[in-house]
Amino acid sequence: MMDLTVREISASDRSIWDELINASPQGSVFLLNDCITVWAASEPALQLVRFGCFDRSNQLLGGQAFLYKEKAPGVRVQPILNMSYSCSPILARGIDQGSQEYSAVMQALARKVEKYFLYFSVECHPSLRDVRPLLQRGWRAVPDYAHTWEINDREALITKLCCKGRYRHVNAALEHLVFADETGVAIIDEFIPLYKESAHRYDVEIGKTWGSACRKRVEWMLAQGLIRFYTCRKKDGTLLGIANYVLSRPDRTAYGWLLAYNLSCGEKDFLPALYLYSIQSLPAEFQRIDIAEGIRPALYDFKDSLGTNSTLFFRAETPSARTWKRIYDTLRNLKAAARRTSP
Repeated sequence: MMDLTVREISASDRSIWDELINASPQGSVFLLNDCITVWAASEPALQLVRFGCFDRSNQLLGGQAFLYKEKAPGVRVQPILNMSYSCSPILARGIDQGSQEYSAVMQALARKVEKYFLYFSVECHPSLRDVRPLLQRGWRAVPDYAHTWEINDREALITKLCCKGRYRHVNAALEHLVFADETGVAIIDEFIPLYKESAHRYDVEIGKTWGSACRKRVEWMLAQGLIRFYTCRKKDGTLLGIANYVLSRPDRTAYGWLLAYNLSCGEKDFLPALYLYSIQSLPAEFQRIDIAEGIRPALYDFKDSLGTNSTLFFRAETPSARTWKRIYDTLRNLKAAARRTSP
């Protein structure tokens, strides 16, 4: 039995935390100290906790980060953040999946999470194929699929994509529309209202503080060179769509973060064209684009039609998931009933 200690990551642990993220197969820009602390600070109600798993020589073998909101003392709830795999377990490079060390670190982190949260749903990084240590502790894990493109050979990929039905009219769109790489902060003023419009169309709930939080995060990422915005406009300047990508150098992946678009202008095929433009324009150092899961069947179908690869990852829930969901559903139904009966 390994002698492991799990404790909260402190300010003095910043350098070893970033070393873990930069070296780990599960590392991404979202988890680096500066990024995740800016994310937390941009929204007043958001809190951050990070757990580190240390061996007896105080070597950091793994970790896990959580952004959450505290609704009541000790009642910590999970917000919607759109940060891919940000709460995934992170293992030090060299720890082999299936090994005793791997199982011990995964279970030590899981025990800490169970004590800290009544309920949490964890997106495990796609590199984590062995979730047996979580299952052995009573966690529930189900497969899900992210949509990705491998962009090592972009010319070959674009040739392949243009043969698919979704891209049948993409060349015409590329010719009569204007595409651009937007690098100035002015793009934020166009992006936020357009994204709110897109979210409303699909009944995606956005909190009252989302706009200000988004602005702070984007301003910081633009200043650090961690985000790219690609736009599609009509030749008269009418904005049709904005795709943005968070540039994660630890894993050489560009994460499609938020997509905003206008469907009321009568234009078709501009979204596939915008994706093609993005594939061509992202910096050469990135080898993969991850545009996340589809959330609902229609979006899965749309992303599949774009010629993406289906990349398996696991969603794991703490053992109390079913009990917590029953309580949540009961409270939600009571609140809805109170609204119906109020004058």
